[in-house]
Amino acid sequence: MNFTVLTLLAGLALCSLFAGRFAEPVATGVWVGFAAGGGLGLCAALWQRRLLKRRPEALLAAMVGGFLTKLAVALAGALILRYAGDLSKLVDWRGFLVAFASAACLMLLASSFDNARVLYNKPAL
Repeated sequence: MNFTVLTLLAGLALCSLFAGRFAEPVATGVWVGFAAGGGLGLCAALWQRRLLKRRPEALLAAMVGGFLTKLAVALAGALILRYAGDLSKLVDWRGFLVAFASAACLMLLASSFDNARVLYNKPAL
């Protein structure tokens, strides 16, 4: 899990540098999107790690469940941020979607690497 957490922290640092270049609603959307995508990706990674140690045959179901949860949160977040009157003035929905997708993909790659290391009994980085 060390690599996954370190990847999330590095991604948050890059997100803060990237968000600083935009106006306030877009920057807030990038921050909210990356935090939501990274947090949800970390929860999915922890769930997969738990199942990998206890019931490895259920790992594919956990991966599909994590993907569907990320998809549902991305859709709900985009719709809420797009059509909620006052909230749409504070948080840009396009910045949210781009950052959410980036964080979800980044966490997927990092957690897959960590899970493969656990599966093959290799030491942590």
